[in-house]
Amino acid sequence: MASGDVFFPFNAVAIGVAPNVNYDREFDAADFADYFGTFLGTGVYPNPSSNFRVSSLNNNFTLTIGAGRAFVIGYYARIKENATLVVTAPEPVNRRIDSIVLRLNLIDRGFNLLCVKGTPAGSPVAPALVRNDDYYDIRLAEVSVRAGAASILSSDITDTRPLNAVCGWVTGLVTQVDTTALFDQYASYYNQKKAEYDQLLADQKTAGTTQLTNQQTAFDTAQSQRAANYAAWRAAVDAELQTYTMFNFDNWAAFSFTTIELTFPTGKMRNEMFITGSSPKKMIAYRETDWATMSTREVVYAADGVTIIRDKTKPLEFLPGVIRSVIT
Repeated sequence: MASGDVFFPFNAVAIGVAPNVNYDREFDAADFADYFGTFLGTGVYPNPSSNFRVSSLNNNFTLTIGAGRAFVIGYYARIKENATLVVTAPEPVNRRIDSIVLRLNLIDRGFNLLCVKGTPAGSPVAPALVRNDDYYDIRLAEVSVRAGAASILSSDITDTRPLNAVCGWVTGLVTQVDTTALFDQYASYYNQKKAEYDQLLADQKTAGTTQLTNQQTAFDTAQSQRAANYAAWRAAVDAELQTYTMFNFDNWAAFSFTTIELTFPTGKMRNEMFITGSSPKKMIAYRETDWATMSTREVVYAADGVTIIRDKTKPLEFLPGVIRSVIT
């Protein structure tokens, strides 16, 4: 029999006399693990579905790993109660992918639950699994740690337990159910629909923002136009009111800086009021009676003496013993 060959299980034969007894063959844990590994595959037991399931806890950076059973290259693990792991704080710029692994530790003769930190990048990938003579990892989940994130969301966690290449389900003797293709199909469909939804949401947001901006611009323009129209209207009203309420031909005639001249154009009688001593004559107003049309016209000028700001004509009224004209 060559060195390293194992024939199992056979009883060992005692050699020697007590207390100095040796046996012709010995078996260790590695032999048993190798034996069990031939008919039980590596992975997590599928029932219940919460076995080693990774989930977010309270919208922070703490993850919960469900209690459960696993079988890793012939070694059995059982965790009776839920465990927790804390994800390292996110990077300020790039996203990274961390791995949640169940690690077979042959040196310490046990298993460890670990959060293995990934490398931040524009297109990050999960860190490689450790599988050597001393350690053997199975990946329970991948965690997308978004740059600047305030917490780990359920949508950030990808369950990798069904993938035989990194974990897989322990289903029975000899083999496992290979769900890799099914999971890949599901993941592809999910990513496609998520991308479509994200694009639709972005398009709707852009359209909404554009529509809101256009509406605000139209509203502001209309509001400015309304304000300008009102200001012009108010200025015109104020000017007219100022003229109506402040100008009185007879009262202004009493001011020392005014001069009244009476002229008689053909068929008319005109009282012209202008600034005393102005050259050329700077008109203030004039009142003119037209005997042909039997009307009275009163014209008022702006401060420049040229621009007419009021021009009113009123028919003459004939009353017993009185001829009256009222300018309004």
